[in-house]
Parts: sequence; structure tokens; C-alpha cells
Amino acid sequence: MLIWRDNAPWARTIVHKTGAEHDFPAQHRDVLEQTIVYKVPLNLYNAIATYNGSVIPDRTRGTITSFGDEEVTNILSINLAVGIVRGQMSAEQAREAHVAAALDLAAGKTPEAARALTLQPQQGDLTDPDTAMILPEKAKP
Repeated sequence: MLIWRDNAPWARTIVHKTGAEHDFPAQHRDVLEQTIVYKVPLNLYNAIATYNGSVIPDRTRGTITSFGDEEVTNILSINLAVGIVRGQMSAEQAREAHVAAALDLAAGKTPEAARALTLQPQQGDLTDPDTAMILPEKAKP
């Protein structure tokens, strides 16, 4: 694999030698992993997973990662996932929009949602280290 860090607009890009097989919206291999800093509310994780199993929010790091076959599809996937977060569409509507955009891409047209990331940078610390449930024993005298 090859890894780039802070290669704007991405926080990280990884190209895998072999990727996972993925059949949505059509058969391809997810060889390109791209991550942005973006906090997804916990109540929307299932909706994003329903939309596209190759788009993965990371609560601890405050990121969202898209695995795809090329950068344009990762941009599309992130933009549609952010549309779900913003309440602009449901998971099913995002799936339909993704299929329509993929058909455009196959026809040589780049849809607006695949041209550039449309999210605004979020402010502050987006990480969430969670809450310790097992506390260390107090030092014995």
C-alpha cells in the first residue's frame, strides 16, 4: 500500500494493492481509501451504512472514510453521506443518487456531487475518545 497524509482535501489517502470486492452501485474493487476530518452524529451511523457500506465514520478519530475504485467516486460517496447527515436525503435517496451519478460517470459526464467535496470544515476538536468504564485502581499507600 501507499499512504499520503494531509493531501488536501484529504486527511489521508491510501492505495491498496488489492481491495475488497464491492457490488454497489456496480461491481468494482475498493482499492482507494480516502479520509476527511468530519464528525458524524452517532444516530446517523446506521443510515450511512445503509447507504454505502464502504463509507465508514470513525467516532474516536472524528473522521469519515470512503473506500472506492477512484477519487471521483469517493468524493461522490462522502458528499452523499454528508447529505444524509445534513438531513437533505435519506439513505435510500442517497443510494438512488449514487446510482444515477455512477451512470453519468460511465457515460463520461461528471455530476456536480462528484466534482468536489461540498462540506464545510467543522470547528473544534472532533475526536471522541469515549468514556472509561474501567477505572484504574487507586495507588495503594
